[in-house]
Amino acid sequence: MKGKILIIPIIAMSFIFAPLSNIVTAQDEEDEEGKIVARIDFDPKTDGFRFKNYGRYHDGSNDLDAEDLILMFGADKVCIEGTTAKDCVLYETADRWMQEHIEAMRGGHCDGFSVASMRTWLDQPFKGKATPEQWQKDAGVTSDLEFDDYLSNYIAYYHSLQGLKEVNTFRAKSFKIPPTGIVKLLIESFQTKKEYYTLGVGMRVNGKYTRGHSILPFAVEDMGDDVFRIHVYDNNFPGETKYVTVDSKTETWRYRTASDPSKTASDYVGSVKTETLSLKKMSDRNRKKYECPFGEDTEGSEGNEGSANAVAEEIYFSFSGEGDLLITDPNGKQIGYDGKNKSEVNQISGAEIIYDDGGLDLNYSPLYVLPYNAAAKKPYQVLISGKDLKTEVNADLEIAGPGFVVGLEDLLLDTKEELVVSVSPDGQTLTFTASADGETPTIYVTTEDGQDKPSYSFEVGGVSIDAGKTLTMTVDIDKGKVFFKDNDSNEDAYDVHFERTNANGTKVKFDQDDLNMKGKDSFEVDLNKWDDKNKPCIKDDDDGDGFEDETCGEDGGGNKPPDDGEYNVQTIFQTGSSPAWFVSYFRSR
Repeated sequence: MKGKILIIPIIAMSFIFAPLSNIVTAQDEEDEEGKIVARIDFDPKTDGFRFKNYGRYHDGSNDLDAEDLILMFGADKVCIEGTTAKDCVLYETADRWMQEHIEAMRGGHCDGFSVASMRTWLDQPFKGKATPEQWQKDAGVTSDLEFDDYLSNYIAYYHSLQGLKEVNTFRAKSFKIPPTGIVKLLIESFQTKKEYYTLGVGMRVNGKYTRGHSILPFAVEDMGDDVFRIHVYDNNFPGETKYVTVDSKTETWRYRTASDPSKTASDYVGSVKTETLSLKKMSDRNRKKYECPFGEDTEGSEGNEGSANAVAEEIYFSFSGEGDLLITDPNGKQIGYDGKNKSEVNQISGAEIIYDDGGLDLNYSPLYVLPYNAAAKKPYQVLISGKDLKTEVNADLEIAGPGFVVGLEDLLLDTKEELVVSVSPDGQTLTFTASADGETPTIYVTTEDGQDKPSYSFEVGGVSIDAGKTLTMTVDIDKGKVFFKDNDSNEDAYDVHFERTNANGTKVKFDQDDLNMKGKDSFEVDLNKWDDKNKPCIKDDDDGDGFEDETCGEDGGGNKPPDDGEYNVQTIFQTGSSPAWFVSYFRSR
């Protein structure tokens, strides 16, 4: 009989280390190899999805939407205007966070599969629908369901929760529970039906947590000789029952699987020392509200657990691809993977490491959550390493804190390559230092300052700077200014995209490709007179003495005619040049 999910306290350690014989009761169901000691009536053949775990099974653009963010964090944290899915206008920060999380799910959706299948078995609703027949007319059980937009959204929503602190709190503690203790918790779960779990398996390679995968346990089998099998639904293998084997004498475990049934299987192995077997509570995925990683603190916010006013007191670093991060905080303390010493480090009090479970054998970097201190004088520095990569990756770096989401898009990380990024604690200044090949990603800053003020998104890219040189962007919303520059000797043509969401929900956009004012590649953008009819004023510090003696570009967006070379009519109109400039240019020729 299906039971309701309830939040229960963490099991006392005396229980976790008690002999298995003290808790195993004979619900003694015989089978060919062992004895079932506890189970629920979940069956992967009918209660699992018929389609397998995917990264980009479809374009994914609608995997998350405004309604999902309202469910997670509350409308007051994500909507600058409106309160429902129909009328919500997202803050630029919320929209960016959502898009980056959609991108990160290229590594797989396994935790979303595990949670959604279990919730369906429990008849728990998602957006008003609880059973397969409510989702698709002719579906009697979960395995009848065909993949569609509703299911992709359902799976993506619950998969994205794994990066939130509330879901990680119990999981972080469960890593330290011996494998036998994990078995005991699952037996109690199946017997009492007060709490259910998803099971995480991973590996440690050179001190690094890799290949994270989420599976759904539904039975424990005693095989004799102190060996137990955990029966699981593995979303990489639709319709099959697979087994995690635990040896209670040696406190070791083994799981044989693959990211795809057509690929050669390999073993996950671990022990009490590796801390690679973990549990996530289903009840932690049923909270009414979660702490918003990017929410701006406002008057009256209390930060209480589950409160609609809860806001982040941390800064989050995530990388949506394979590669390693080593983060140095303003005090010189580090968290991340130290490639030189082949070890994971966490020298920062209160910092957390949240491992990614994607299930497709892609070794995505963990999410790092650090204490937030906007008053710090020095920036956070991020070393991005591809030294353990086998091929080049294209990934995004996202940094989120109270009132901002900033980062890099389309960052190309080569094998053996290291890149350096720094961010000020308030999220207003971001720098990128190019590697030996000089490839440069798009740099972005998004901000919010409450529902009575505009929210902004600023993107700058399209350039290639020299090895060892730096691209910098600084945003000063109070003064209505944006600055961006590079320090190499080349004249670069920037692509610029700015967007402002006004307090009433209306939007104003500015796009400028190939911005090149023949100066020092040091730009100031004045936003104070920017509206739907007037472009921002763009100045170039062409003599290196500041912007006070500079004037706006001739068309308001900073375009000037080239000094020499071919320049045809089509090119002029593509760059948005004014008719006056067009005439003056050809007269001068």
